[in-house]
Amino acid sequence: MWTVTKEIKWIKNALKKDYLYDTDEIIRLKRRLRDLRVLKRDMNKGYGFGNGDVPVIDMTQTSMQKQADEAVETIETIDRNVL
Repeated sequence: MWTVTKEIKWIKNALKKDYLYDTDEIIRLKRRLRDLRVLKRDMNKGYGFGNGDVPVIDMTQTSMQKQADEAVETIETIDRNVL
């Protein structure tokens, strides 16, 4: 089962082996890591679960599909290079 925390851990482990990836893949992994950290922070904000403000997570169908596509692409990149 996919979770934000799991994908963050996968990306961090992949970036420890940066010699397996070309420059474009490393840039994409780092961008994905940054976006996931923002998502995780937003999920833990507000209503007694964090620092205060209302979360700013975009829950539209296109946004959620984009998140899912990025997760699949990241996992495929990690799997392809590790194998």
